[in-house]
Amino acid sequence: MINRILWWGILWAIVLCTSLETSAQDTNALFKRRFEAKRNEIEKIKKELITDRISLKPEQAPKFWEIYDEYTRERLILRRKLRRWRDGRNLTDTDADILNSINERLNLRQKEVDLDRKAKDDLLKIINIRQLAELYYTEQEFLKRVLQVLLGRSEE
Repeated sequence: MINRILWWGILWAIVLCTSLETSAQDTNALFKRRFEAKRNEIEKIKKELITDRISLKPEQAPKFWEIYDEYTRERLILRRKLRRWRDGRNLTDTDADILNSINERLNLRQKEVDLDRKAKDDLLKIINIRQLAELYYTEQEFLKRVLQVLLGRSEE
């Protein structure tokens, strides 16, 4: 009788653990879907705002968004690398390793500046300098507002 109770207890524990793991996986997948949906919604709002603020003309839009989207993707990749660098630092490494790591960080930051310059040059072939200046301002303003919403602060 005890063996049978023990057997059923083990079986229920396995079923429970399996269902919890599946539940966690489902929750993770649901979170990812919701995150992607929100991110897409935010990107759509950002594009509408930029289009309006810089007075993007219909003939400018296709080429502008092609360049801007590529620039945004490359910038995101560089920023992720910089974040990994920051998260992966280890002061117990040798001095040479630390120096190499610092140089790697500086190289990544230089790549970011080079990317900004290239994007500026490419965008100026499509939009004028005033539109570009407004683009920079709009990006900063948009980021500031998104952060305010995420942090639950009202507009200052």
